[in-house]
Amino acid sequence: MEYTIFATLHEEANNGWVWLSQPHWERQIIRIRNRKTHKKVFCE
Repeated sequence: MEYTIFATLHEEANNGWVWLSQPHWERQIIRIRNRKTHKKVFCE
């Protein structure tokens, strides 16, 4: 699935949270990829 990524608040920048509009799972691994640089980051 593809989602649009928005900036976080400064005080939450180090938390590593991902908020989904329609949560389907209790826990899962999320991969975020930059389309320009193709760099990836994973979070659980």
